Amino acid sequence: MRILYDPSPRATEDMFSASAKEKFFSTYDVIAWNGEDRDDFYRRHLPDTEVLISQQPMERDRLDLASKLRAIVNVETNFLPNIDYEACFQRGVHVIAPSSVFAAPVAEMAVGMALSLARGIHSSHGDFLKGEELYGLDGNHMAELLAGSDVGFVGFGDLGRATHKFLAGFNPTVRASIPGCPRACWRVSA
Repeated sequence: MRILYDPSPRATEDMFSASAKEKFFSTYDVIAWNGEDRDDFYRRHLPDTEVLISQQPMERDRLDLASKLRAIVNVETNFLPNIDYEACFQRGVHVIAPSSVFAAPVAEMAVGMALSLARGIHSSHGDFLKGEELYGLDGNHMAELLAGSDVGFVGFGDLGRATHKFLAGFNPTVRASIPGCPRACWRVSA
């Protein structure tokens, strides 16, 4: 299997352990971008590429060069509008992302933001900086508890499941709208 590997802006060391990197490069026919002219690199190597691991643009002109392409692995997991997704769909090219890699860090941020929103941490900090902070009940009249609250997810993929784990200590009632799942299974935990 021919893999075109251009992980920028990621670094290989951030994506692979030393042993996984060795296995990846020894198991597959990997052509790695090493800083040369990127357009020329893609023109030369896309015709034989079956899997592209990259964040670089894959618009129709590049896709037209890649007749053997079967998958694009988006290293940033952000699905930027730099890929002709419709053309990929029509050609059977799967565009995927290693979302589980980022699930825990993003879930931590989600719980941190939920706490900040519920307790007014950011707005109170802004008031403090302006010398307008309030104390006691005056400063907490809009605050809510995350503990025991109702929490909803739209979808319940890698990020939803990771966030659910971090919320466990708050004992919320969690519901998730899961595509293809009857409404009866939307309750995830009590």
